[in-house]
Amino acid sequence: MIRLALAGLAGGIALAAASPASASFPYTKEMTCAVGGETFKHKTTGSYSVWGRRPDGKPYGSWSFPLAIPECPGNGLLMYRKFDEAEIEQLEELIERSEYRELDETPYYRAQWLEDRLLGKETPPWLLMRAIWESDREPETRGRYLAKFATRVEALPLDLKDRESVYLRFLLANAYRELGRFEEALAVLDTIPLASLPDSDKDWTYLRERIALLADVTRDGETTSHPPRLIPENAAAFECKRAMDKGKDPIDPFCETDAMKALVAKQYEREKR
Repeated sequence: MIRLALAGLAGGIALAAASPASASFPYTKEMTCAVGGETFKHKTTGSYSVWGRRPDGKPYGSWSFPLAIPECPGNGLLMYRKFDEAEIEQLEELIERSEYRELDETPYYRAQWLEDRLLGKETPPWLLMRAIWESDREPETRGRYLAKFATRVEALPLDLKDRESVYLRFLLANAYRELGRFEEALAVLDTIPLASLPDSDKDWTYLRERIALLADVTRDGETTSHPPRLIPENAAAFECKRAMDKGKDPIDPFCETDAMKALVAKQYEREKR
């Protein structure tokens, strides 16, 4: 099995460890297209901080996520990772296909299209996970991507000793939850008995906690991509305050706790000053 061929693309394995505090700073780097040798400039960041994640894996941090993929201006190749010589030969043919050129999808979705043809659909769809984040402002597209992601992950084997495998199941359950398919989400979570998971480090501990919270949120029938119980405290306070201001009913029970009410009041007072 090819593991994380897309360097760091799993993006959720170091779940509990927040990135060290670092300022994001944009810079422009010179790129050379893997096919054709065209040179172009790509704007990115040299560092960024992450202080939490949504249950779909999208980070809260000092940069916008997902990171933009360098795209060759001439032939449209997405340089989402390094390719070996054999893959470059395949890519030459793939990017010439009308199917690729006519894909009216987000960059990460198109990258997943290429990756599936290079490595096969038996590999984890980490690129498609990021395509879901890209479609935050397009509910119909987001729903379609969530459904595709769920279908892909459902077909993968589950290894309860492998954190990547368990994390994918967590993401699968969350995808079903966001789609309103609550029974399917809970059925997936039932395949991850918490007592059977390792507790060898803080990442496993954190993942176990999130699985339990996701089950609670699912039972409550929440479909939002940012349920307060599963996001950083300050982000949760913002979501709770917004729900209260809108008179949303029902409101997430977490927003009604004394601790969260106090945090909302504290942030609101700070805004008024």
